[in-house]
Amino acid sequence: MNICLLNLDYKPFRTAGLTVYGELLADGLAAGRHQVTVVAAQRAEALSEESIAGVRVLRMPVGPTDWLGFGYQAARLLNRIGERERFDVVHFLDVRFAWRYRGECLATVFESFRQRLHAKGGLPYSHNRANFVWRYAYFALVDRTLQRWALARPRMLIAASESTRAEFIGHYSVAPERIAVVPLGIDTEHYRPRDSGALRKRLGLENKRVILYVGFSTPRKGVEYLARALAALEPDSSLLLVGKWEPGYRDKFLHELPPALRGRVLTVGYVPDEELPNYYSLADVFVFPSLLEGFGLPPIEAMACGAPVIAARTSSLPEVIGDAGILVPVMDAEALASALKRVLGDEGLRRVLAARGIERVRRLYGQEHMVARTLDVYRQFAE
Repeated sequence: MNICLLNLDYKPFRTAGLTVYGELLADGLAAGRHQVTVVAAQRAEALSEESIAGVRVLRMPVGPTDWLGFGYQAARLLNRIGERERFDVVHFLDVRFAWRYRGECLATVFESFRQRLHAKGGLPYSHNRANFVWRYAYFALVDRTLQRWALARPRMLIAASESTRAEFIGHYSVAPERIAVVPLGIDTEHYRPRDSGALRKRLGLENKRVILYVGFSTPRKGVEYLARALAALEPDSSLLLVGKWEPGYRDKFLHELPPALRGRVLTVGYVPDEELPNYYSLADVFVFPSLLEGFGLPPIEAMACGAPVIAARTSSLPEVIGDAGILVPVMDAEALASALKRVLGDEGLRRVLAARGIERVRRLYGQEHMVARTLDVYRQFAE
């Protein structure tokens, strides 16, 4: 098949889990001898056209409006390409990007803007009052306009989880037969348990019980509840935070963290893919207190590496984690602290959760499963 994938970013540039999804899908399709073109935003000094591991990559400037500009420019580019080349499938990897395109296409859906508008006790997540006002206005406007326009464009939709499918059927009147579920996948050969002793020593975490969080820290991820939970744990418990921060949100996290506990928190920023399994493997427990997820890649990566997982009981996370982790009420620092005490204090429970996690990921969330199920949708689309 001749397949065009449209995503805001593509390697070597990565801004979110959405980029990881696009990379793994493109690589898997290309490995299956499909002809794959990726359309992405122009970043830094990247070439406007190049080949990366058998995938043709076209990049275009989108301006300061990011996904809005990307959707506009992508529609124009596809119209130009369509004059000389026919794609069997045009797949927008986030439905928002399809808001301007009027050709035959399909798109993936994750969390909706309605969910974002109500994720924090009925209100938008935010890190201060100004951020709240901006997010409220932005989420409400996009929910009523561009998201609904974009949902009307694709003939078929792919939901990353059953909860996401239910959201768009229940609140956006998407016909059930129009939306299929394809869970995301990871490279299970890369994400597997590793010897992390050297990394523990380098980070000064020997003889510590390590609580790990990995992700782009924004108010949606609920990291401030980790700060509150840490105060209830034993002094040998350390919190290791991996990933970039949304501007302003780190200040909120530090505000929630008592000054006396700041020595027990280590932030390391962005970590390259090749090193991430070592971080997951050193964790005594991985925690994901997110307020809202369309799927949730970091818990899957952590489980694949043998880290016991604690996550918030919200949106897609219960179905993704299943019985391979412990779920706690969303935005409940006390319940989070209680679960952490339970897991950190019970080596047998950690072993059980680790074994369940590894088995679940290999059975359900390998890259090959995601690619195969996506191809099934493509074949249905192309009929």
